[in-house]
Amino acid sequence: MASPTNLLVLGANGRLGKALVRRYTAQGLTVKALGRSELNLAKPELVAAVLADHSFDVLINAAGDTDVDHCELDPAASLLINAQGPAAAAAYCA
Repeated sequence: MASPTNLLVLGANGRLGKALVRRYTAQGLTVKALGRSELNLAKPELVAAVLADHSFDVLINAAGDTDVDHCELDPAASLLINAQGPAAAAAYCA
């Protein structure tokens, strides 16, 4: 199987997302990067429509709500960002 050449990175404005974009771009892969302003995982109902606008071989989800205090104070929002949004992305990819 050939190596994928078109990557789509979600959470591209975070530390992990930026590192992934930098690394894979340096390896010569085509990398598209989406931040929260382009794809907000807190709105899982919009995920498929946004992903449909992009051509990619592999999707890497580096997005997430990592603020523990926020997760405890607003578990519903955290569930959207950390579970339901990624589940919608996985369903689209399937």
